[in-house]
Amino acid sequence: MGGEARPLRPRTTPEFGMDYRPRLGLFFFFLGFVFLLLFAAATTTPEVANYYWLLWFGLPLVAFGWFIWRRTRKRPQRAERFRMLRRLLSRDKEK
Repeated sequence: MGGEARPLRPRTTPEFGMDYRPRLGLFFFFLGFVFLLLFAAATTTPEVANYYWLLWFGLPLVAFGWFIWRRTRKRPQRAERFRMLRRLLSRDKEK
């Protein structure tokens, strides 16, 4: 009665169209963000000087993760996006 189940396939390999690098960038970004949140919590204590390592690790992780994510995510180029939009709009006019 129901449809056939699709075979399982790995979703993180580039040959299947799913690249792991954007997710790796987001992982670094949020890991750095957690470090920065911990540093912000540490600023409420008098011995904040012991926790500056959180700041020095957190800031580069946030920047590195954001950079990886921006460089590796799949987005059509601007000209291609406008071409697709024009095609959609012209198709709507024909109907």
